[in-house]
Amino acid sequence: MVNGLSQATWNRGRSADWHSSAPSTPVPARWLSNAEVDFLESRWTGYESRQGLYGPVTEYVNDVSHQRQVVFIKPAGLWLLVDFMRYSPEIKGPDDLHVRLPAKVSPSPYTFTQIWNFAPPRDEARHHFGFGNDQVQIDEAKQRVATNDPAGANLELLHFGGKQLQYRKFFGHKDEKQYLGWLVDGKGAPGSPRVDVHASWEQSREELASGNVLPLVTVIAPSRNTNSILTAAKPRVEEAGRIAGCELTTTGNLAVAALASAVPAKLKVGSLVAHAELLVVFTRPGEKVQRGMLLGCTGLHVGEQWDAWRPVETPDFAFAFDGKNLSEIQAITIPGGEPAVLTTSAAAQ
Repeated sequence: MVNGLSQATWNRGRSADWHSSAPSTPVPARWLSNAEVDFLESRWTGYESRQGLYGPVTEYVNDVSHQRQVVFIKPAGLWLLVDFMRYSPEIKGPDDLHVRLPAKVSPSPYTFTQIWNFAPPRDEARHHFGFGNDQVQIDEAKQRVATNDPAGANLELLHFGGKQLQYRKFFGHKDEKQYLGWLVDGKGAPGSPRVDVHASWEQSREELASGNVLPLVTVIAPSRNTNSILTAAKPRVEEAGRIAGCELTTTGNLAVAALASAVPAKLKVGSLVAHAELLVVFTRPGEKVQRGMLLGCTGLHVGEQWDAWRPVETPDFAFAFDGKNLSEIQAITIPGGEPAVLTTSAAAQ
């Protein structure tokens, strides 16, 4: 969400029908699924609403795009979300919005918001198996949101980025402007209070327009009980926030590291150095081989002598790494093309 506005429901350049949501051609976004990792991404441009989430609005945001990447690391049982908010002045809206809002210049600074909607508290008669207001706890200092239900499964959210997030929690809130923290089960059905968590950060238009895009990495870690599946979570924020990520350890001693950048940058995990936009690496306990994936990669190197980096065959791929060589290289493609093994091995030094 941007400045309290939801993503626009009209289809820019894809259909004359403003409320159509099905693109006529595939979104140019990458995808991968194998035994170790599921990955997908998508993009969205433009934000409007007849009613802003926090009250009435008289404008829409027409110069911001959102890219989200989702990585499910199967051995760890956790997800990584990577969000990029970009200044996109080339966005053009339809001639006549359904809501007929004037195309005002977006205010500065931008306020970006992740919204997390939790299921309503446990009520078996209404098939609700979620969390009470006191069971969703926020630790702003640690940039952490976690549930605490002793009778069921739980969820932990961790944020890593160049900006400190501000959190707000709503549960059955209503005033003259808006209802927040509610679930309506169906048409005419009474609403059920639920927890909504809004995690927000700000950036000025000038900062964003200069190309200073700050990635936000979110870890989603579910657990079967009240014990976290993570035993360690270390932030990795570099280059004034232009590189962001984390190093994690699970209860099963599986190590995970992730680094993201809006443009190719030097991303380093252990002895593996990549000039890339995303590097995700994980290692099972007792194994020397690391597995992971790279996006937007233009070169690789092992060690500290960055001037010796080598180009790669494809910028987006999954891999195995034994400390010296890459193997099991699998291309990450746009839907419409099957992932293909490009080569069985490649020297990284």
